[in-house]
Amino acid sequence: MSTPAPATLPVALDRRVRVSADGRLLAGGSPRRLISLTQGGARVVARWRGWGPSPVGTRSGERRLARRLLDAGILTPHPPPAPSTAELTVIVPVRDRPAQLARCLDAVARTCPEAAVIVVDDCSRDAAAVRAICTARGARLIRHERPRGPGAARNAALGASTTPFVAFVDSDVVLPAGAPGRLLGHLDDPSVGAVAPRVRGLPPARGAIGAYEARHSALDMGRHGGLVAPGRPVSFVPAAVLFARRGAIGAGFDATLRVGEDVDLVWRLCRAGWRVRYASEVDIWHDHRVRLRDFTADRWRYARSLGPLTRRHPRAAPAMRVSPGLLLPWALALAGRPRAATAAVGWAALRHRARLRGGARLRRGTGGLNEAASLAGVGGGVALAGASVARGLGATGQGLGYAVRRAWAPPLLAVAWRRPRVRAVLAAAYAIAVIEDGLATRDLRALPADVALRTLGELVALAGTWEGCLRARTIRPLLPVRGGER
Repeated sequence: MSTPAPATLPVALDRRVRVSADGRLLAGGSPRRLISLTQGGARVVARWRGWGPSPVGTRSGERRLARRLLDAGILTPHPPPAPSTAELTVIVPVRDRPAQLARCLDAVARTCPEAAVIVVDDCSRDAAAVRAICTARGARLIRHERPRGPGAARNAALGASTTPFVAFVDSDVVLPAGAPGRLLGHLDDPSVGAVAPRVRGLPPARGAIGAYEARHSALDMGRHGGLVAPGRPVSFVPAAVLFARRGAIGAGFDATLRVGEDVDLVWRLCRAGWRVRYASEVDIWHDHRVRLRDFTADRWRYARSLGPLTRRHPRAAPAMRVSPGLLLPWALALAGRPRAATAAVGWAALRHRARLRGGARLRRGTGGLNEAASLAGVGGGVALAGASVARGLGATGQGLGYAVRRAWAPPLLAVAWRRPRVRAVLAAAYAIAVIEDGLATRDLRALPADVALRTLGELVALAGTWEGCLRARTIRPLLPVRGGER
């Protein structure tokens, strides 16, 4: 959807974007790219680069330019909180967990006082306890007499809702004050079909597993927000809390999927042209796992869902996305040819520099964007090219590590016993995962637990990925696809 950005939406330049050439060149976004602005466009962006977020502006050119830069990840939206939750229905699926349900509904009542609330009991053993909790809190109750799964439970409430917005909230979630209004604020943009917050562990963390989950939960999509789609840094968001536009999600979830139904919904929204946003600035609290059995079961189930999901979305979840020019240096280095790898890095930088000189072709009429983004006669081209290639090489290395851990480890292990270089690749792939955890927390005291639990989680996820592929009769999650930085 090419709807111009709302005129009143406050926006700001993403802090990771590099600005040069008197504001006429912007380097950054997701995927990382170079954008050239006209003088008029540079003046508009200068306003968005101020000390705080500024409204897009009422002119059509400003609104079109803002949309392009929002979609590119160059601009970030800062919508004001919605003043009311009267147009919202909160949907809570539950099976057992009455104490958590009561806590969840109490938080909903505090933070969404005007919203309708529908609880769907997916065949809890103690139906009377769930009914009593809902009655005491004024929530409408729908009960399934046999378990039909979270997707079917959410759909049952969706069919009974009449408001323009719905919020899917799991029963083990606590909504903090202000979170619903801030999430609803993102839906003021008519092109946004759904928005999700950052999922944090409900304090206090209990035990080694609880502490690790608080630091590195699989539901936590990280501290950098942005648009969600396959191939982006955040490719999906969970439905632990998901606020959505009722008209965008249609019939809702695929009830045949018992795991991954939320990922499927997000990818279908993206495919239909809706924007899905991850609002990392909004935290919600979730009861994370504290037992090893639950910790491993979750990671196995999540990974196993890749097979069925790939049958529905063939290119959405490959082993890695490959940019051949950035993969070549890694391949040469791993083959023991450092000089050739260095030459390949130089070739990649020169090639990127030539692309920047030639310009990224853009359509006319984009409100402040040059048709040809040329670096001819503009300083900083070498530095921009070098920085882009360095980031691309780092991302490619991370992608290789992920592919080895989640897809390629079994065949590599089969030959590793007689090939020291392959053993080194396997060790490096798992070391990268631990380094990523360390960089995220910067807590040396947590390192021993992180090494053990991250490695265990990766091995469990590897087994789940392969089982899911076998069950779904697909190898797509085990294969790379072409598609690096644009």
